[in-house]
Amino acid sequence: MRPRHPLRPGAAVASRIAASGPGVAYGLVAYGTLAFGAIAFGTMALGALPAARADTPPAVWEMARTPGLRQAWRLHLTVRELLDLEPSLEDRRSGAVEQARVLLEAARADTSPHAFLRFDLAEVYERLEAHERVIGLLKPTLAAYPEAPMASEGYRMLAFAYAKLGRSREERDAYVQHLARETDERHRATALLNLAEAHMHLGDLPEAVDTYREAVRVAASVPLLNATEETGILAQWGLAVALHRAGDPVGALDAARQALARDPREGLLRNRDRVFFVPAYEENWYYAVAAMARARDASDPRIAARHFAAAATYFQTYSAHAHSEDRWLPAARAYRDQNLSASKAAAARGAKLQRPGPLLPEPLDVPY
Repeated sequence: MRPRHPLRPGAAVASRIAASGPGVAYGLVAYGTLAFGAIAFGTMALGALPAARADTPPAVWEMARTPGLRQAWRLHLTVRELLDLEPSLEDRRSGAVEQARVLLEAARADTSPHAFLRFDLAEVYERLEAHERVIGLLKPTLAAYPEAPMASEGYRMLAFAYAKLGRSREERDAYVQHLARETDERHRATALLNLAEAHMHLGDLPEAVDTYREAVRVAASVPLLNATEETGILAQWGLAVALHRAGDPVGALDAARQALARDPREGLLRNRDRVFFVPAYEENWYYAVAAMARARDASDPRIAARHFAAAATYFQTYSAHAHSEDRWLPAARAYRDQNLSASKAAAARGAKLQRPGPLLPEPLDVPY
């Protein structure tokens, strides 16, 4: 489970523009909204960073001595205007991104000696969800300019492209590079969440558990914003699943209870505008753990039976859709059977109540 869209620039941007070498050295990191539904990052949006300022152009002497730099910078500013349209203008935004692509490709930005144009084009490809193109562009660019000011954001874009393609090992490595460069805790929290997910997909459960916990901690340590609040919630959900797969059902259900306290109807977890799952059936494990946590807390065994039955159904759905090589498939089948048995046992206890009374309606915070 990951926030859907990556960190993207917004209308108000804070730019980090600096020189890292004559003629090639300008990079742009424009932070505006962190949109999970826009993951990204729809949108769960991190507000613009304070003290935003306009792009700082290269020095006059640098423009004079570097061939093509003045024209490249003008193109960069044009592209930034196109990409920084208000997110609410969806139709216009789509056309603007396509227009930016045409301009950058016509200028052969993919091989430009001006690194900022390469990163501009990578962002365009990311917004167009051309993930293979993002990878094909950023791998050589980051190899050539590993210390460019935009390298941190470049590794984040690269990691996100790998995540969308289910390439968890490369995603993990790219997030490690991103985190080695990123200093803003708000952005680190989201990267840690996604790194933990990559660890879990690779079967590295101790690393996944530790990294989810670190994501929860970092998200809680920064000023309360919608984006970091939702990052913390998603990290809590991820922690619950990682603990469950690691063989710690008590810890898993404790983590799920904490997630439910902040996301009672699983509204964030189930919002496909804000998060995505690779593979898509992965979502069922999260829903199953939530149902199991509700069953544990149910005071009426008949209600508990319903929750256990729901968990069994989610594990069955996971099992039905999982490919044969899925590392978690045997466990999903076992948990399906366990929850079926628990549901039957709870129903039997309910039937033996001396004065069963009417079955109370399901709580308002149950989504099934």
